[in-house]
Amino acid sequence: MRVSIILLAFLCISMIFAVSRVDADATVVVKVVPASQTVRGGENFSVNVTIENVTNMDADQARLFFDPSAMNATEGIEGEFLQSGGSTVGFPSIINNIEGFAGFAFMLLEGTPVTGSGVLATMNFNTSDDIEGAFNLNFADVMIGTTAGYVPVDTYNGTISIDNTPPIISIQSPKEGGNYSSVSVRLNFTAEDLRSGVNETAYNLDGTGNITIAGNTTVRGLAPYDHSIIVYAWDKVDEFGYCEVQFTVHPGDISDDLKVNIVDLAYLADVFLSQSGDPDWNENADLNCDDTVNVHDLVIMANYFFTSYS
Repeated sequence: MRVSIILLAFLCISMIFAVSRVDADATVVVKVVPASQTVRGGENFSVNVTIENVTNMDADQARLFFDPSAMNATEGIEGEFLQSGGSTVGFPSIINNIEGFAGFAFMLLEGTPVTGSGVLATMNFNTSDDIEGAFNLNFADVMIGTTAGYVPVDTYNGTISIDNTPPIISIQSPKEGGNYSSVSVRLNFTAEDLRSGVNETAYNLDGTGNITIAGNTTVRGLAPYDHSIIVYAWDKVDEFGYCEVQFTVHPGDISDDLKVNIVDLAYLADVFLSQSGDPDWNENADLNCDDTVNVHDLVIMANYFFTSYS
């Protein structure tokens, strides 16, 4: 019985020791948070320098190196982590915008060393408005002091992308200067922003106001004669670009001779009940852009029969 109790006690002590070793051996990590972000040139941004898995920390220091042609450091602010242990002393803003670094150093003056994870410092920057690209925030001289001495640290750098280029938009349909026989047009376009990505797109028909869209769409209910359509795109830093086309609508004029008559009716009759993709498909006879030529198109033609657009 006594041997069993001794063995049980030994197992319990071994388990406690094993758990303590896991905590003690956990890697201390210092990171730039967020690890990456995109900003517009000329705007300010901030990053936090955080720590994870530290035990009994009573001092910390680090420098972040950056490209001074792309950004300048403006201020460093001590984080709450070490301050949660008591009174601290140190330097929150060790800044050199010529060499391109921003650093900090803090020490616990009185109180209790801290354990766990938190923010060591917040570093504020502004960016150049005449440069763009991806730029690194790289750690150097990172030291973490604990009651057991200075501990090894894994560091994770950050990246800042500066975006000064608006999205590029191209409209494939309607075509610039195009004539359309339908009362609707397909709005097909591309919008791309290689740095921060497209965040929102919209179109504006004849200055009547922006309509938000997720991609290609069909613009319906067009009156005869001239129209203008503009497609806008905004990227994730709120830069915007646009593309505009002018086009003309002559409903029912399948033959494109500026009048609606029996010639156009014959074109429609030739492809009646056909669908997009059929061998005999004629897109010009699809007067409502629903990919089918049927009675609905016949009704539209009837509404404009004998109309002259000259």
